[in-house]
Amino acid sequence: MSHENVKKVERAYDAFRRGDLEAFVALHHPDCEVMPMQAQVEGELYRGHDGVRAFWEHLRSVFEDWRPVAEEIRDHGELIIVRIRVTGRAGQSGVMFDETMWQALRVRDGLVWWWGNYRTEVEALEVIGLRE
Repeated sequence: MSHENVKKVERAYDAFRRGDLEAFVALHHPDCEVMPMQAQVEGELYRGHDGVRAFWEHLRSVFEDWRPVAEEIRDHGELIIVRIRVTGRAGQSGVMFDETMWQALRVRDGLVWWWGNYRTEVEALEVIGLRE
């Protein structure tokens, strides 16, 4: 099952880059929780399919262009760690960016149930109880 989980994560990244919101949402569990970096600062998670849509809209409103590429996906069964390279342009300022971040995911019933973005690999591993 874990290989299938990795394939679903890859499809989620592909849907995001294509701008296919409904395909992106469909890969998430109905009870999912999404914790991108701004949610960590603001202290509020995005929940459920409506939350995934709200996250999508928020991100698209802040960034004119946001291109995430999964450079490395580590399969730990229902736990997945992804090294992401994000490039693009901030909306109002027009500033170009090129950053690496880490994502930790939990899969349930074959769908993404929870994910969070982190600045470092250590943070991503610790939040799901893994250390390498």
